[in-house]
Amino acid sequence: MPHNVAFDGGPASPKLRTGGWQRTFDHPGTYDYVCTLHPIMKGTVSVG
Repeated sequence: MPHNVAFDGGPASPKLRTGGWQRTFDHPGTYDYVCTLHPIMKGTVSVG
């Protein structure tokens, strides 16, 4: 089943079945994300 990754203020990744997508963060901070296909699937990336 595919998933995607969407961060606030940016476009979502393409539909993913396995790895193959990456994002670079330019500034330290905490970035929340969600799978827009399955909104219960959420997470946070912490950049130091």
